[in-house]
Amino acid sequence: MRRAHSERRAIRTVRRLTTKTLGTEGFVVPSVSFHWRTPEQSIVLLHHSILAYPQWPVWSEMVGIQDRSFGHHPEQTLRVEIADPDHPVTKDRNAWEMADETYMMDEPGVDSEILLTADHPRSMGAIAWARMHRRARVFCFQSGHDNLTWANPDFGETVLRGIQWAAQRI
Repeated sequence: MRRAHSERRAIRTVRRLTTKTLGTEGFVVPSVSFHWRTPEQSIVLLHHSILAYPQWPVWSEMVGIQDRSFGHHPEQTLRVEIADPDHPVTKDRNAWEMADETYMMDEPGVDSEILLTADHPRSMGAIAWARMHRRARVFCFQSGHDNLTWANPDFGETVLRGIQWAAQRI
């Protein structure tokens, strides 16, 4: 079966966004040079992508957490609370429960808008936040480890709205 034009374009984009090793510093940086040439290019970061590229300061700036060292705890049950009921991602939403792997790490900086929180002994407090990096919208959501999380409709709605917000659709 022949692939649709948009699917072929999406595959090319994914290939272009794969990582490559640069220089001799021994760390990996993403080949998303369009983001740095086009500073209004927004990005959505889910789960482990928040932790990616620990040696790359620009990624830490984008995430909004300078020290991204972490601990993780699989198979936790979280009560997710709405921290900012006026933000487009969380507007008209209610608290919910979900199962996911959690991270223990520093909280996002003061220039981040905290959208969702979890009061759990094995999780950071802020689990979703929005921010600006240069002129780009950045949506970060620490959740998304496995199929249990992705099967949760509240998680899916949050990811959808995060993408829509980053794309300036809501």
